[in-house]
Amino acid sequence: MGAASFFWNLIGAVKVRVRGPNPARFLNLCVSSGIPVSGIREEDGDVTFYTLPWRYRELRPLAFKTRSKPEVIGRSGVWFLWSKARKRQALVATVLALSGVFYYLSGSIWAIDVRGNNRVSRERILAAALKAGLYKGVRKAVVSTEFIDASIIRDIPELGWVYTSIHGTVALIEVREKVDHPLERPGDMVARRDGLVKSVLVLSGHPLVKAGDTVKAGDILIAGDPSSPSGGARGEVVASTWYKASLEVPLREIQPRRTGRKVEVRLLNVEGNLLPLFGSKAIPFQWYEIEDSGGGVRQSPKTTISVITRTYYELTWVEVERSPAEAEDLARKRLEDIVRRQLPPSVKLIDFSIEVKIAPDRGVLTATGLAQAEENIAVVKPWPQ
Repeated sequence: MGAASFFWNLIGAVKVRVRGPNPARFLNLCVSSGIPVSGIREEDGDVTFYTLPWRYRELRPLAFKTRSKPEVIGRSGVWFLWSKARKRQALVATVLALSGVFYYLSGSIWAIDVRGNNRVSRERILAAALKAGLYKGVRKAVVSTEFIDASIIRDIPELGWVYTSIHGTVALIEVREKVDHPLERPGDMVARRDGLVKSVLVLSGHPLVKAGDTVKAGDILIAGDPSSPSGGARGEVVASTWYKASLEVPLREIQPRRTGRKVEVRLLNVEGNLLPLFGSKAIPFQWYEIEDSGGGVRQSPKTTISVITRTYYELTWVEVERSPAEAEDLARKRLEDIVRRQLPPSVKLIDFSIEVKIAPDRGVLTATGLAQAEENIAVVKPWPQ
């Protein structure tokens, strides 16, 4: 329809196809009669064009003169939308009413999320926010996030920082709690666990151990001097330490295996509450595993309502037999995982060994893992007041 397409779509247009021996003469008569014609094209030997819907009836006498046959093959524009709406007034009224309700609801806050709190309870933060005027159902236009931040900080002195933001219909309150830094009392540095001393670094005090010494938990490593201006002992004692763990691995056990059958269920996640949707299937399995996918597995401040696909996988129980070598490999992997979880982040793992014993009468392999590490074992033991 060229440059006038917007005008024709706005007021409404009908697409007319003309068949006959002389469509050019038919179009000339339309123009001379003052009937608007636009978007003239030739399609499969016929001529198509657009005209106004209320002028279509005026084409009939012109078609009779030229022995042409016009027919409507398309309709578009506001004219026809309005005509359909007049026939479905109840539906239009319902859509407009629902649109108004949704528009009104979107201007309110319907969920409040709190993040970053540890010692301060969520309920206490929400109570302070309520006192500042933030609650479910409040209009966003009357909410001042700066005022809410200042009010929460004033009412809860344990908080050092508060930031309130609004995402759609969700208000997010992010907080940071104040960190207490108690003064460390002076004292001696003692061993927090047994070890073989590798190196000693003294910042203040008198060292009582040297590299190569074996120490036990509680032994004094660096003695402080109460008469010295520096006061208590300060330093670092790196030692080799050992971590031990044991477990049993059965040579024969019953394990679950998936059969390949599964059932999917749709759940509506509303702020952590899972509601089954219509058409959800019953679970026909006695034993199964569950996996969740889709929105809502991890929520964000902008997503408090989402749909989760929960998949139930049928399980069957099968007997598994292991050779001693397979049981030892499995025990090594499990023991390494157990020992690594015991190690603090700052500890360096040096070596790991495993000792196994098989009890044929019990059908199990007993494994003991021993990990060698290097770490600073010196901690301050304050002097009695």
